[in-house]
Amino acid sequence: MAVAIVASVLTTSDPRPVQVVASGMSDGDVFTVVGTYGVRSWPVPGGTGTSDGTSLVLVDNRAPFNGEIVYTVTIGGVVTQADPVTVDYDGDCVLQNLAGTLVVGCAVISTDDERTFEGRVSVFAISARSSMSGRFDAGLAPAGKLIVEVGGADSLKLEQLILAGGAVIRRNSVRVTDRGIPPVEILAVYSGTAKLVGAVGTLRNWAFPVQQLGDPEPGVALVAFDLNDVKTAFTGGDLDGFKTFFSSYTLDDLRVYDWGVLL
Repeated sequence: MAVAIVASVLTTSDPRPVQVVASGMSDGDVFTVVGTYGVRSWPVPGGTGTSDGTSLVLVDNRAPFNGEIVYTVTIGGVVTQADPVTVDYDGDCVLQNLAGTLVVGCAVISTDDERTFEGRVSVFAISARSSMSGRFDAGLAPAGKLIVEVGGADSLKLEQLILAGGAVIRRNSVRVTDRGIPPVEILAVYSGTAKLVGAVGTLRNWAFPVQQLGDPEPGVALVAFDLNDVKTAFTGGDLDGFKTFFSSYTLDDLRVYDWGVLL
């Protein structure tokens, strides 16, 4: 059976997550699943590991929005690509935690997107030689300063997100990405400032230094729906209706079912 990969946009939350299903892998296959927009890629949660021979069902809650994105699975150097999908969202940027349970819509107002790149280079003198010698290592991911405008209840959510202390996901519209800004970034957020804009209203400008990170949990897969969602979907029904619904589905069907359509 040939390896295949299918991506679909789920109906839960906003911006919506993408479900990625890879099938046809053999037991012991080492796989990597990534999402791509243009020339930029990002890791799909749980997209690095070794197959047990069953279908791999992943949820990507990091996808950028308002443009076609492509998912691929790589096994032994062979790349298999899914058809493009688009996540629609009325906004330019969101900040969220890794799980996607806390999402803050915001407007990025630092239009210059200044970033600092640090190389790991050491230069030193050697006795009796006039020329310098050097030691080189891979450069570090960029650091910068993120300045966003947030109002109303989103200000409280952003405060909660920062105080939680975990990595922060920045997801962008491709309108921003087309200016050379990554579509998705995993960030360490340091202490910053928040100040009200003008004499009235709740808008605040938030400014904090950030450091771009690698995925801190590359092997941890996410789920879009849990048992409580299933229970909510069948609230008010009877056992016969419950049995009738499930009679037409296999276990694999239920693993990829979009429960959001029933909520």
